[in-house]
Amino acid sequence: MAFTYFLNRSICRLTSENHASRLQAFDAIKTMLVLVSADETEAITRYRWMRDQFDHLTTIRMIRVTNEKKAEPTFTNGIMKVNKHSLNFFGYPVSGLNEILQTERFDLLVNADERNLLLLHVIAAAAHAGMRVGSPLGACKHLYPVSIYGQEGTGFYDYMTQCRDYLNALAGKSSQI
Repeated sequence: MAFTYFLNRSICRLTSENHASRLQAFDAIKTMLVLVSADETEAITRYRWMRDQFDHLTTIRMIRVTNEKKAEPTFTNGIMKVNKHSLNFFGYPVSGLNEILQTERFDLLVNADERNLLLLHVIAAAAHAGMRVGSPLGACKHLYPVSIYGQEGTGFYDYMTQCRDYLNALAGKSSQI
């Protein structure tokens, strides 16, 4: 895996290449990419919860970190596995993953990673998303125009609910629970 220096550098470079963010109410978005560090069972549970909770979304994709040696850059039932080999030595997504991140367009990217992994920040920077939400730490302070802290303290489900409420409030819409 890439050195921390290269990871931080690629986050900065990829962030500077991104286009301007567009604030939308959460209830108005149609496509969402969520980044997590969860095992397979928990990722499936979270994915199903999001499908039930946010039924207005037409597309939900999830990228999760795994320690498995083989992680193919494909979505299976809406979830993709990535590992330390998903980035090249210089901290950029490998070609198969990069193609997916650049081809699919998401209205919203939410980095709901409780462990604050640099790998997922690189993926967040490389993904083609209209708006990014996450916790900006270190090299990532300009990556997320909307910052929501507290993934560790609140847990995934509360974090996603807060994300919905904050984006709706920022866009001048009341949250419909």
